[in-house]
Amino acid sequence: MGASVWEVLRPDAKQPSATAATLAEAQTRARELLVNVGGGQLVLKDDSGTTTSVERVAPRPRKP
Repeated sequence: MGASVWEVLRPDAKQPSATAATLAEAQTRARELLVNVGGGQLVLKDDSGTTTSVERVAPRPRKP
């Protein structure tokens, strides 16, 4: 049995922005990437491509 790999993908990407060994690691990396680009939606999909979860990620707070 092979190890699972979780991919972090932008909606328009053909290649993953990152990969992770666990779902939690992939979610953390996806949140980091979203914060860096000004926030957005973190969408989780199962193997068949069905959306299982959607989370809004806020942009990084501006420094005064």
